[in-house]
Formats: sequence, C-alpha cells, structure tokens
Amino acid sequence: MINYNKFTKKIIPGTVENNRRTNTWEILSDDNYRNMLNMKLLKEVNDYLETDSYEELADITEFIMAILEFKNFHIHEIDDINFKNYNILGMAQ
Repeated sequence: MINYNKFTKKIIPGTVENNRRTNTWEILSDDNYRNMLNMKLLKEVNDYLETDSYEELADITEFIMAILEFKNFHIHEIDDINFKNYNILGMAQ
C-alpha cells in the first residue's frame, strides 16, 4: 500500500470513499495537528518563495486561518494587532 501522508480537509475522506477507494485515516492529537499545521504553513511559504504565485499566497492564508481556528483566535484579533503595528511602525514595504 502507498503511504501519501497527506493533510486533508474534512470533506476529502468522504469524497474518496464515494469513489470506492480504500484508504486509512488518522485523527491527529492536538499536538500533532498543531505541528502538522505549522509544517504545512512552512511548506506553503517556501512554495510561494519559489514560485511567487497568488495560488501559493492563497494556500498560506488557508493555513493561517486553520491555525487561528485551532487556537480559537479570530481574524479580527490579527487585524487589530496589524492596525496597532501600522500606527506605531508604519506599513511593511
């Protein structure tokens, strides 16, 4: 059996099962899930640095949002921090 070790969204397992493929799934512990999110974020940042593509920026945003959800943070909290930093330090150029 081939091991792809993929990080999937909640909808993917059902889709694969509907296509009559045999797969195994693992529900990660909180620590493993956090580590996987961080690893995937780093991978997507590296992909963006290599390609300079909008698609990779979208992938980065997706993992940032997943990390925020995992930590029970809201995007508005990040916006507030960015706004405060902008007022103190100015915009990153």
